[in-house]
Amino acid sequence: MKLKIINKEPFSFDLEEFKVYARITTNSDDALLETLLNTAFEQTEAITNRALSITEYELYLDEIKTFELPRAPFVELKSVEKLDGNDYVLFTGFKLDDKDEVAKVFIDEPFICENINCLKVSFKAGYSEIPKDLKIYCFAKALTMYEYRGSLEDVQVNKVDNPFLEGFIDKYKIRTFV
Repeated sequence: MKLKIINKEPFSFDLEEFKVYARITTNSDDALLETLLNTAFEQTEAITNRALSITEYELYLDEIKTFELPRAPFVELKSVEKLDGNDYVLFTGFKLDDKDEVAKVFIDEPFICENINCLKVSFKAGYSEIPKDLKIYCFAKALTMYEYRGSLEDVQVNKVDNPFLEGFIDKYKIRTFV
């Protein structure tokens, strides 16, 4: 399985809102703060298997069987295509269950392909507005990076993490078994 980002909207955070949260009153570090915020949001996406902004993906599979889309919350299934020679053609032998945040694609008649990447699934996932507790988590992570910016190489990640703060995202973590 290979997941490729095709298009990604910028994260929806307000730098001024973060600066109020962080009690930062100057503008001199704004570029750094934006970088740290983007890094915190990207780390949170990796930890939770969620897209924190609307993102278009292509998922490539080596066999055609029932599967879950690996990012949430599900927004739209754009297409499912099967490799036919050197080209992808529309594949219609499936049903989509999109009632949960994690969508599931049920293949009518599963089979193994002769080529790698024989199924291409184009879909969108992500939030148009990030839930407040995920945003607070990202703000706290960005603030931690900002406060330790001169000595991050000397700080072990588990010393920076806060078990209370980790509780903010536990309910958002999507377990995947690939």
